[in-house]
Amino acid sequence: MSILIKKSKERQNWENGTYAMVYLDHIHNKAIKICRKKPATITLGPQDTRFVLNDEISAYQAIWDNRKASANIELLRTLVPMYYGPCKIEAIIDTDEVDISEQFFLDCNFSMDLLKGESKKIRSYQIPDIHKRAFYNEKIYHIHDSSIVTDNNTNKYKYIDFRVGSIDDKDDLIDLMPFENLHS
Repeated sequence: MSILIKKSKERQNWENGTYAMVYLDHIHNKAIKICRKKPATITLGPQDTRFVLNDEISAYQAIWDNRKASANIELLRTLVPMYYGPCKIEAIIDTDEVDISEQFFLDCNFSMDLLKGESKKIRSYQIPDIHKRAFYNEKIYHIHDSSIVTDNNTNKYKYIDFRVGSIDDKDDLIDLMPFENLHS
């Protein structure tokens, strides 16, 4: 089944990010993140944006497609939205009924639970060491530019916009906490 994404004038059903557009499917309670061919605010080539989103997909797969039962995986599954994998997107239509599909890699996308709440960059929070350690131990190193969505009614939160990154990104984790604490 393919999806036709139409931006609505009546209800905000999309958010723009640097590397992707996020379609908010309020009917099915899912968010679909679709890779842009050209980033919104920085100068990168099309393959770079595809790399960033694929790296994010790899991080979600490490958590949700992982068959092993570990304390890290179980903890991370409570801290990130449920991952549903890629969708087949037929087209993206803007509010003026114009097909803008050529601005995106329609095949480079994924869906996850739609989160309701306020989103802030991770640096606005004191991140518990146990969370940082869980990401690190599952080789998800690029969390320094993530965001946290907080549900104002329950005070529960979820991490979004994290990705695998590289071992060089562990330096960003070191900035957030002493390195020796990552290994316990």
